[in-house]
Amino acid sequence: LTPEDLDEAKHPWKMRYCALQNVTLNLPRAAYRCNGDEEALFEIIDEEMELAAKAHLQKRAFIKSILDLGLHGPLAALCVSHDDEGYLRMRKAS
Repeated sequence: LTPEDLDEAKHPWKMRYCALQNVTLNLPRAAYRCNGDEEALFEIIDEEMELAAKAHLQKRAFIKSILDLGLHGPLAALCVSHDDEGYLRMRKAS
């Protein structure tokens, strides 16, 4: 935990964390595709990890673009500010 996190713990209403989205790998499918070749399995996993990382970054950018619409966007409830920042704090989102 950072010093900022510890300070927020003194004010529970400020402790707002979230996981934006999950991107998962289908490892059983990767094992099936490699036909028993362990080297091929790790190549497939590496490729899928790269794709998953790109997908996560794209999702994050998309959600941020919607949040940037503020109180006029579809995620307006997450933009309401009572302590000088919106409810969803992107810098704290994983």
